[in-house]
Amino acid sequence: ICRKNQRQPIVFIKSDAVKCELLVSTTDNRRIQPMLVTIEPKSEFSEHFFNHKGDEFILILKGELELTINEENYVLREGDSIYLDSIVPTTWRNVGEMQAQAIWALSPPSA
Repeated sequence: ICRKNQRQPIVFIKSDAVKCELLVSTTDNRRIQPMLVTIEPKSEFSEHFFNHKGDEFILILKGELELTINEENYVLREGDSIYLDSIVPTTWRNVGEMQAQAIWALSPPSA
């Protein structure tokens, strides 16, 4: 169990525009690293947020995120999800006027 007030912040990108919180008490000896990611409006990031080899699953809780994969753009809105191989190059943008928030799960956990 990890209570809301027990979430630990994780820094993957040195930017005030992205906030990541671990949704479990530890990832030691675990196969999945679930996080709550909040992205400020009009922010853009190239490549992956998380440097790891494996899979990523993203579920948009609120707002919109646009991602570019192989020069093709996709807009993900509340309730949309995507499953990615971590080696696929992507660019992420919060194209909306509000914060975007997503559950981001990495497997295996990043170092």
